[in-house]
Amino acid sequence: MKRIEFLHWVLEIDVDKTKDFYKKEQEVCTCLDCKNFRKACKYINSSVMELFLQLGVDPSKPSLLSEFGEEEDGKRLYIGNYHLTGKVVKGPTCTSSTWNAENTATFGDAAIGFEMDHIDTLSSPVLQIGFEMKLPWVLKDDLEQDE
Repeated sequence: MKRIEFLHWVLEIDVDKTKDFYKKEQEVCTCLDCKNFRKACKYINSSVMELFLQLGVDPSKPSLLSEFGEEEDGKRLYIGNYHLTGKVVKGPTCTSSTWNAENTATFGDAAIGFEMDHIDTLSSPVLQIGFEMKLPWVLKDDLEQDE
């Protein structure tokens, strides 16, 4: 386990196991919203992207992803999570129902929080990174074509 300090969190992460998880073939949604997210990942805030890469997370493969439409600034709001092998040693954790400014961190158009979870596809302990982020529409296809 690698000890990683990030803002007000201390994490212990098995980076190799996490990377192995993301290297495996995973079922991905093929709707335009999800395709757009995968293509728009290059626009994720650089601090968040750096953390994801340090933890071994492939930003283009969220475990859960929902899109909530276009915001006033023209960007799309995405909410989801990523899984990794590890735990929070120090710092606040959250859930979707307790998500707030005290147990998350915001970087521009992206916010993240950590939640302990249990899933069968990763070695225990499993840590979940929840996120909310706004990303641009980058596909040439128009969203209305998908409806």
